Amino acid sequence: MRRHYDENAPERTQAPSDRTRRTYPCFADQCPMPGTIFTGSTGCCAWHYGAHVHTIARITQVILDWDCVASEINAARAALNGPMATDAKAMRDAFRAAWSRLKPLAGAWADQLRPGPLRTAGGLDRDLGMESYGHWVMRMERFLMQRVREAVQRHHEPARIDEFAELMEAA
Repeated sequence: MRRHYDENAPERTQAPSDRTRRTYPCFADQCPMPGTIFTGSTGCCAWHYGAHVHTIARITQVILDWDCVASEINAARAALNGPMATDAKAMRDAFRAAWSRLKPLAGAWADQLRPGPLRTAGGLDRDLGMESYGHWVMRMERFLMQRVREAVQRHHEPARIDEFAELMEAA
């Protein structure tokens, strides 16, 4: 189920419109992520970069299915790289607003998506302090990448040489 933001929400910091966040669109049709990796004349998002042709549509569908996370990633990147990036209060407000938008949609994934202590490769590390907005968005990017990997691996059906040979002989 796709989830989208109410553009008329009274919150001070809202997810940017498609027009704002798609200055450099990803080459994949309908992909909401910016195409910031350039591989020629078109941009590519990190999720589609290096993908096999037969997985591009599946990757896009996973990103669209997790639009609530993808939109927060885009909103955070716009905030972290925009004019309010140097305003600590504005960044805290944006971070709080991001979680308030995502929390009702998180469901069973809330524990993985909730802001909290910094996480290391070994797990939570309460001695390092709380996540910043930038750390949280990087974790959201990894979360979305893991959902993409799961979907691609679950549906991956490697071609067999003998089956390919049989198809070629029949043609």
